[in-house]
Amino acid sequence: MVAASASLHSVRRRVSVLLSAPSARLAWWISFAVLSFLGGLWAVSSPLMSGPDEGAHTIKAVAVARGELRGRDVRVVGDGPTNQSRRDTHVIIPRAYADLRACFMFVPTIPAGCAPAVGTDTTPTEATTYTGSYPPLYYALTGWPSRLLSPYRALYAMRFCSVAVCSALLASALVSARRLAPDGAGVAAVALGLTPLVVFLMGTINPSAFEIAAAMATWASLLDLLRRRGPAPARLVLRVVVATICFAAVRPLSPVFAMLVVAAVLAMAATPARLRELAGDRRARLGGLAIVIGLAASTLWVVASKAYDSFAGTPQPGVSLGTAVRGVIDLEPWHTRQMYGVFGWLDTPTPWGMVMPWLITCGLVLVVALALGSWRERAVLTGWLAVTVAFPVVAEALRVEKYGYIWQGRYTMPLAVGLPILSAWVISRSNRVPRPAVRDVALVIIIGMAIGQLLAHGIALTRYIVAVPGTQAFGYLSGTGWRPPLSAPLLFVLSIIGCGGYAVWLAVLTRDRRTTP
Repeated sequence: MVAASASLHSVRRRVSVLLSAPSARLAWWISFAVLSFLGGLWAVSSPLMSGPDEGAHTIKAVAVARGELRGRDVRVVGDGPTNQSRRDTHVIIPRAYADLRACFMFVPTIPAGCAPAVGTDTTPTEATTYTGSYPPLYYALTGWPSRLLSPYRALYAMRFCSVAVCSALLASALVSARRLAPDGAGVAAVALGLTPLVVFLMGTINPSAFEIAAAMATWASLLDLLRRRGPAPARLVLRVVVATICFAAVRPLSPVFAMLVVAAVLAMAATPARLRELAGDRRARLGGLAIVIGLAASTLWVVASKAYDSFAGTPQPGVSLGTAVRGVIDLEPWHTRQMYGVFGWLDTPTPWGMVMPWLITCGLVLVVALALGSWRERAVLTGWLAVTVAFPVVAEALRVEKYGYIWQGRYTMPLAVGLPILSAWVISRSNRVPRPAVRDVALVIIIGMAIGQLLAHGIALTRYIVAVPGTQAFGYLSGTGWRPPLSAPLLFVLSIIGCGGYAVWLAVLTRDRRTTP
């Protein structure tokens, strides 16, 4: 009995030590598990095809899983909102996937129960998707369950695959951010970037979350690599290579975004001495070569497939550039709200009372970094803020006449998530801020973001079960308009466990102050 008690005490002590200062490898795996739970919760809480463009992305994923990387393109010239200008790609897939519909999209007063059951017909048939020219990487990673399972089960399995690949990239971002700013600022920066919108997208068949997660991993891992000394650790080089290649191979603008991010991190943190070290390191050289090849391959795909011309929207013929710019600027508050949480087909917004604290916090973190940083760091932060704000305005304004106003907040996120990560690193480097104060603020941010995740999950579920968009967090507990795969009370309990576990784990990561790999 005494021996058993001593053994149990020893196990508890070891677990306590591991959780108080987990190694990088353990931190990665626990982060992956926590994020997978959170994303998986959204995967079963969101009706099938409730993600933006989820039907088009599903068709693309199912086609890629069957070896059809590119189908037959047909240019469609639209004449109104219901007939948009786009480039349709015709592919051959099982009929059940071609027949998927979302009767509730754009109509927040209709619950998701109107959707018909997923069919079982696997007869090959022609289907069209306006994302057919996108790079195939994400679709290959998520579409393969459609070859093994019935359509209904495959759709959820594909969502879980999306959750898994995004969680892996986000875990890498957390591990590097934790090392960059061991006082908790780096972990809090990742939490600020991981808005409810990102977790919602993780749980759908949509490459946007994959792009955002890869961007966060690229920002944090590359910065981590540049600020170390000595030989580059193999795992870190692998993280940088995988994150950057994944980042560049998602959407038409992804290669451009990836190259801009790499340039910004180099401008912020690279030193001649460190660059010489990396140039003499075989692992780093091979990693750099792999990144160059990946960026080139992604760029060639976008050009060859004409993915840059695959946008779908309602043309605005005759609109002047000045009018287009003013129209885009007028939409910026809506785009900002989307970055935090507008779910479904842009029909379920979180209230401004949740968005504003997040936005103010991001702004304050940036202002503190500007006050504490060197002139070089201030220049890069200011320049990147300008890029983050100006790029969407310019990119959309130039295409308003052909496609209309099509930009969404999620498209900006790969650029925007770099601001808190860079700011956190600058703050942690400064000797003018007490470390305990930084950690206390980081804990407040983490708790606030976790509460936001919980409330946002409830708001989205209420919209689909009760058809009350954006005003009630837990109204779904008494609704009957849609029956998710798990019961509403169970989803409520799981959301508390998932968001609570997320907050606790990130708080644990802020306690680690070591600087070893």
